[in-house]
Amino acid sequence: MEALLRTLEVTHTIQIPQLYISIQIHIHQIKHINTQSLKTNSQTTLDIKQEEFMDNSLMVVHSTSVIMNSKITANILKMVLMMHIYNGIIIHKIGPQIMQSVVEQDHGDDLEEGTDGCIFNVDQSVDQPQTIEGTKRTIKGALAGNCTDSNGYKITLLNNEHFESVTINKTRDFPVLIKGGAKDEEGNKILTVWGVNTSSARIITLLQGNLTLQNIEFKYFQSSADPEDEQDETIWPWNAIIYAYDPTLSFRILSVDSCIFNGLGSQIPVRRMIYSYYIQKMNLTNCTFHDAYINDSYSVYCQSYSNSEIIIENSTFENINLINSGDGVLYISGSYTNITINGSTFQNVSRDWNIYNARNMTIDTFKESNSTSRKSIYVYFRVNDQFDMSRYIDMKDLKLDEIYISPENKQNVPENEGTEPVQNAIKTIIDDKQESYIIVPINEVYEESNIVITGDKQFILQPTSTSEEEFKPVLQASKSQDSFMTVSVNGKVQIDGFVIVHINEDFEDKPLLETSGESLLQLIGITISPNKRTKDDEGGIHIEESKSPKSSPFLSASGKQVLIENMIMEPTSFIGCSGIVLKGENEEIDHSFILNNSTFHVSNNEQGLQSILNSNGFTVRVFDTAITGLQEPQGIQTKNEDEEEFCQWSTSTVHLKEGDVYFGNTTFSGLGDGALFVGAGAKVTLSEISMLYENKPSGTSGRMKNIQRNIVCDGEIDNKAELQAESESFIEKENDGQYKESINKWILINKETCLLTGSLSEIKTNLLYSPQISSIQAEQLDQSNDISVKIAGSTLIGCKKMLLQLKQKTTDRNEEINTQHFLFEEYSKDWTNDTEVTLEIKYDKLLLKGHVDISVVVEIEKEKYEVADIIEGGSSSTSIEIKEVIPPEDDPTPEDPIDVGPKDEPLEPETSSKGISTGALIGIIVAVVVVVAVAVTISVIVFIYVI
Repeated sequence: MEALLRTLEVTHTIQIPQLYISIQIHIHQIKHINTQSLKTNSQTTLDIKQEEFMDNSLMVVHSTSVIMNSKITANILKMVLMMHIYNGIIIHKIGPQIMQSVVEQDHGDDLEEGTDGCIFNVDQSVDQPQTIEGTKRTIKGALAGNCTDSNGYKITLLNNEHFESVTINKTRDFPVLIKGGAKDEEGNKILTVWGVNTSSARIITLLQGNLTLQNIEFKYFQSSADPEDEQDETIWPWNAIIYAYDPTLSFRILSVDSCIFNGLGSQIPVRRMIYSYYIQKMNLTNCTFHDAYINDSYSVYCQSYSNSEIIIENSTFENINLINSGDGVLYISGSYTNITINGSTFQNVSRDWNIYNARNMTIDTFKESNSTSRKSIYVYFRVNDQFDMSRYIDMKDLKLDEIYISPENKQNVPENEGTEPVQNAIKTIIDDKQESYIIVPINEVYEESNIVITGDKQFILQPTSTSEEEFKPVLQASKSQDSFMTVSVNGKVQIDGFVIVHINEDFEDKPLLETSGESLLQLIGITISPNKRTKDDEGGIHIEESKSPKSSPFLSASGKQVLIENMIMEPTSFIGCSGIVLKGENEEIDHSFILNNSTFHVSNNEQGLQSILNSNGFTVRVFDTAITGLQEPQGIQTKNEDEEEFCQWSTSTVHLKEGDVYFGNTTFSGLGDGALFVGAGAKVTLSEISMLYENKPSGTSGRMKNIQRNIVCDGEIDNKAELQAESESFIEKENDGQYKESINKWILINKETCLLTGSLSEIKTNLLYSPQISSIQAEQLDQSNDISVKIAGSTLIGCKKMLLQLKQKTTDRNEEINTQHFLFEEYSKDWTNDTEVTLEIKYDKLLLKGHVDISVVVEIEKEKYEVADIIEGGSSSTSIEIKEVIPPEDDPTPEDPIDVGPKDEPLEPETSSKGISTGALIGIIVAVVVVVAVAVTISVIVFIYVI
């Protein structure tokens, strides 16, 4: 698609053999560029170069770029990276609390006396290091002396194992190199194992300086102290292997080459491996981070200064789990930062790849820009060289609000040793706390009643670990008449990784979740289920299946913002309400709803409808989401016949009024109640890669079996609806299973109250459907003199839109062409499918005689018609000569019968010389025409017999 466009392209790209992530921004409709560089309001300069691409000129803007040349294996389970890209900047939410750095000393170890010099060996097996020139027992001793060489300190660790906690505090003029120099018994070089064997916070603390580490294997040490120690200081180091930060010192460069960072396996928690804050440069090359159960949100964290550089090259992250809700095993944050992730492997690590905030931050790049088109910026993502997501973005696109809670405010819900659901455990914490991470065990049912979060309270609910669907913890209301949670005022809630059960079937106006005021609700990685969960005797979770429609919404929101990310809704139908109701009641609040990477399975039954989303007064953004209807269950009622004949409908799965709505890469399929309703005040944009197909109503058959229901657009005269859509979004499946653009759009539009834009507005035929004609044959029947017309083609549905047109032109040039129209439904004789139909027009209905052209026309607007399309190689018109005839009287018996003699005496005809019987009918027919006031023609026929 991009190849066909003349574009200005801003590329943040990760170019790789096996992992390829590309973020491309295409700016269309560029009128002129007066300079060889562009500047955004954030003062980032973008260099431009001209390239040739196919037949079009492609302008490529090279900004600070994200380059990733890595592979992700099939065993990826969780998040690899979480990046927010802003002008080539990787940024994220506010980082964790920063601890004051202190100079770490080994307990009981006096500082070794320094010696002037720059090059030292460190050998902890030597008792008297001062007797060996250039050798020290500790790294601290090597760094204690003065070095005058601009190449800085070069320190080699000679032992197979080295135990020491060291602090680096050197100016930029004197870099520090620490490398392993151990050898095995055969003299081969091996990695030096570096750890601490006393209670130390870190192995290395970099306050300031340029530090390089080479050929070292870092490890944690597990003491024999009480494993239940809440401070978790039985694992050394208990804060980080490498910690680079100081609030008063600002120069820090960290380079790590050919090093290994070992955890303690999948069961023993350790803290982060590398933590660097406000660093000028970090370079991790040929390193391995593996076999760790990280008691944090990341294994490697880097918060950089502006205009800094981060390089991760040929490194491996594998078999790493994050206890907390992870931001990724590799977390990079900064502004105006050049980031390269090249040739690296991420395998079996916590958290899935997540890019929704990267999309959002891309928008910030252009937030002060002006565009002549709402569809002017195009963002395109690829992962592993496979398409992942693309979308157009509006200049007025949304910002995501964030929830940040300090990790110190974590609250663990204890394991449930019983076989009954846990009652109000979460509610108890929320009632007692102002803010908290609430961590719950997996494979458990939590029944809660009317949780209220108000004021400035904020909470994050997460399981202890990411689990498969069947082991997700379950949240459900204690009773069917209860709500689960209400969030109001400035309350903020994030629910991550749960099954949320909606069991309300009998109580209206009791939404499961409800928001109001300036509140924020985020639902991430959740599953919505209509089926109640219980515990069995063995502590497992039992599902009680329910097919009844719900009488109350899953979510009713009138708060500031709702974010739903990576959600699955199990098959659910609703009666008298929608699944999600958005009510933007407060004009002073910018209500917004973001739905991303989610799937809705919607079912239909005799009572319920497929209504999933009803929005009024909200700004709505939907990306990478599928809304899919299920196959019709047996016994479903057919639709109203009149409604079906007119192909009219008023129901919809998504109902929109009063708000700006964007659908990017969204699929609507199998929705028998219709996909979209665009009502008064709604401004709806469907991206060209959003798709609508197979939205067929239930209970149809015969010629109506293929009708569909995509969009209704109908606003008000003084408050119009607006719909921007592209023709290619409306598709159909061919016989070979492939999809192609459909000529039938199945859109009901009131052009007086709906403004249509996009390529869809360029369609001149009927927007509901377009019948195609392959052949048309007409004849005048001998006995009745009626006209029979046989029509073959495709999509011959009717919907009171198809008419047979008869057109005649008289020989008098001053007379206009005479035309008659006949509605298919009123004259069809044989119409059992949508590929052929026979129309029969009674002779007395024909006003035209002589040479008549016959064709099929379709109503495209009220009383406006266009000739139907022709299938290639076919014909949509024919001609016929309509003969003017006077039919015989059906009942010729005269009012006063003529006496023809006795009935029992047969007539004996006479024969003339010419062989004409004298008893024959002479054939004199006198026609007396009487014209009455109602313009009815009456023919009186008189028969005269000669005896």
